[in-house]
Amino acid sequence: MDNTKLKSAISRVMSDLVKLDSLITADELAFLDDVYTKYDVTIPDRKMGFYMTLGEAIEIITSQPEKFRSAFYELMKKGSKADGLCSRQEALLLMAFACACGLSPIGKGRVYSFEAKGIPLHRDQLIYVSKEDRNDRALLASEDLYEDVNNIAKLSGFELVYVPRIARHFNTYDNTEILRKVLTLVRPTLERSEDELIRQLRGMTPYKFYSNILERRMKLSFQVDTPCWMFKLGNSQVGGVEYANFFLLEINMDDMKRQLKNFMSEFLQMQPDHMVTVSSVEMDADNFRYGGFIKSILDMISLGTDERWDVIIRLKGCKSFYDGDGKEQKAAISIRRGEEEWPLIGPDRDAAFYALILCYTAENPGGVKLVKDLTKRGEEQRRYEAIYGLMNAKDCPIIWDSAYRRPVISRVNYAINPRDKKSKEKLLEGTQYLTERELYEISKSQDNFYVVLNPANVFVRSKTSVKEIERPLKESALFKSVTDIKGSE
Repeated sequence: MDNTKLKSAISRVMSDLVKLDSLITADELAFLDDVYTKYDVTIPDRKMGFYMTLGEAIEIITSQPEKFRSAFYELMKKGSKADGLCSRQEALLLMAFACACGLSPIGKGRVYSFEAKGIPLHRDQLIYVSKEDRNDRALLASEDLYEDVNNIAKLSGFELVYVPRIARHFNTYDNTEILRKVLTLVRPTLERSEDELIRQLRGMTPYKFYSNILERRMKLSFQVDTPCWMFKLGNSQVGGVEYANFFLLEINMDDMKRQLKNFMSEFLQMQPDHMVTVSSVEMDADNFRYGGFIKSILDMISLGTDERWDVIIRLKGCKSFYDGDGKEQKAAISIRRGEEEWPLIGPDRDAAFYALILCYTAENPGGVKLVKDLTKRGEEQRRYEAIYGLMNAKDCPIIWDSAYRRPVISRVNYAINPRDKKSKEKLLEGTQYLTERELYEISKSQDNFYVVLNPANVFVRSKTSVKEIERPLKESALFKSVTDIKGSE
């Protein structure tokens, strides 16, 4: 085998497996030596593996033929027992690997790795994650189903985390004064009011939890389109930096209870007999349970970092949104901070032009030079027309015409950053607090290249046949369809 990346991936997975239970024995070291000999893993391969995350390593192994994946999985199972027993942490990694590599009939999954700084999630939590649903699908709205799933989790040593239940906790806990004091105790340096945080907790949904907590505050981004169960696998040292590893198992929407039961049954069979305890203490009017996921979400929601501003591009077919005052709004492009959103650019032609510059900047940080170039045969115009059509606009103007282009740029930048004091005072409540506005404006270099300095926080909402989905600009169908349009000689 001469694939350096694969050998480095083997080194990362096996070394993480051995270190998971915080005990490294002579037998495990001998096992690693045998693995390295079997796959011809050299010292340079192991050094490269040190700079590879567990998620990247498993992704590399996933791409190998099934015969290789199966043999490697059997070797991992052998390695988990090299010290005499398979620990709980090792068993979970084995389950994650089998699902990620298509070796388990239980379901599909994927392993992700992120820098561990500021991630207060724990190994004993089983978390329901949905990145698409603005309104909860009520998967566990049935009290009987919820209790069944909760019991499966508890018997396996996990605390079931279903965000609507957490929100209900805070809604039914009516001692607001104690909540205020708890939040102040958790984070004395809070810059936002305790009442604002309490409102955020009480209005938490799976979508808001994913978008506002996991993605924005904790910088966790998962490439999944269906609801999943999230497990924490443990941490790894990657180039001297600590990374947290997570496994997401796609939920079988037809029989989630049976799927979870099968997963936990196989997971428990890998381990020796053990006993786990999951706290079941509830809050009352004078006491607040500060532990488990309640502690985690309070720690997450009270993080001292500012919520970032996101630019949202809405394509045709998407519903209106509700701003911070609960009013229905329409805009081709809006700006969002936390849970609240405000219209930014209304007319489709202005929004399409802004989206065009965003796409060019995301593709090439240098931006685009909008000067007629016959060798490209109108690439920029055709890209503009494509975006224009996706925004349900008609009679697309010519962007070569500076008499059209200049007023558009002026209106866009004025919407983002009004220059005169009177207009600033009339700004919507949300946009008047927008920091570093110049990062969002369309700027022009000395070489006449147009650019938006901060395209990273741009998301695209589009309508499928069944639902609306939101993706980062560079992962969106809009970006792909636009950047596929190339000029020709």
